[in-house]
Amino acid sequence: MNPRLKQLLQFILFASVGAIILYLLYQSQSTKYVEECLTLGKAKEDCSLLDKIIEDFQSANWYWILLILCIYMLSNVFRAWRWQMLLEPLGHKANFWNALMAIMIGYFANLGIPRLGEIMRAGIFAKYEHIGVEKVIGTVVTDRIIDVISLAVFLLVTAPFSYGPVSQYLRENLSLGQYLTGDWWLFPLLMIILVGAGIFMLLRSQSVRQSTIAKKLISLISGFKDGALSVFSLASPGKFIVYTIGIWTCYYLMTYLTFYSFEPTSHLGPQEGLITFIFGTLGILFPSPGGMGTYHLMLMEALKIYSVSSIEGFSFANILYFSIQIFCNVLFGIFSLIFISIYNQGRHAAISR
Repeated sequence: MNPRLKQLLQFILFASVGAIILYLLYQSQSTKYVEECLTLGKAKEDCSLLDKIIEDFQSANWYWILLILCIYMLSNVFRAWRWQMLLEPLGHKANFWNALMAIMIGYFANLGIPRLGEIMRAGIFAKYEHIGVEKVIGTVVTDRIIDVISLAVFLLVTAPFSYGPVSQYLRENLSLGQYLTGDWWLFPLLMIILVGAGIFMLLRSQSVRQSTIAKKLISLISGFKDGALSVFSLASPGKFIVYTIGIWTCYYLMTYLTFYSFEPTSHLGPQEGLITFIFGTLGILFPSPGGMGTYHLMLMEALKIYSVSSIEGFSFANILYFSIQIFCNVLFGIFSLIFISIYNQGRHAAISR
């Protein structure tokens, strides 16, 4: 299949999933809003959820939104600095602006096809920094693993004071027992073991190891391993941890401070912000473009814990989602895509003089 056609089909698939979830959320909240509106004695034509969302955007405190956008860009600066540290053990002093622009291009690409951004981020950075793409991909994977660990730490931090409301929410909305019983997991586990053993035996074979394809594969795996293990050769582990804390503190503040931009959530505090942030992060993990639909759903569910109606929660989710994902990532993603080439032409011209 043509690669461009394949990418287009992937985009249509994932975008459709996100759009369907968002549409279903909108329809359910629209029905609920009309019912509530009619009970207040308003005419049905004056009960449009879309009009309410537009009014909520217009009435939002945009001084807070602007601050949130600045904090978001600060988180990307921390990420670029942290990425530079991962590349140093590979013997490469990465350019900060190339790292930052590659990150923004990656976020922009993820709005089209989920997880494509990591590949584009590595490929573009490798191109302009003249370093093996397999090594760069290794550092990007490590970067994401650190994010997963950081999320787990946030979950542990919130556990002592969020157990009550979250456990009540889970009892009322989820039943996990059926997924944790039975032997359904044995087959995929067995397949993983068999595939892994097969690859290991092939690579151990001397004739296979000497083939051109195997040499290329071994070279790629070696480069990927070097990049992935670079975290264990950091010059300043303390600084790396500080950057990581900076990234996730910014992410948390983006959710928490948005409370103040929207009147129905302005009474919520830091603890509510932390739990809402965790829910939203889990929503983004779903492979729809930028977490479209799933992010909205999880934020709405988190705010329901604190008696914020799902209708108001839907408006809150849209304010946060569209200001960050659409405005910031699209604007800076396109800018970076255009400017990175111009920047490196000037940079190389200055070096060659």
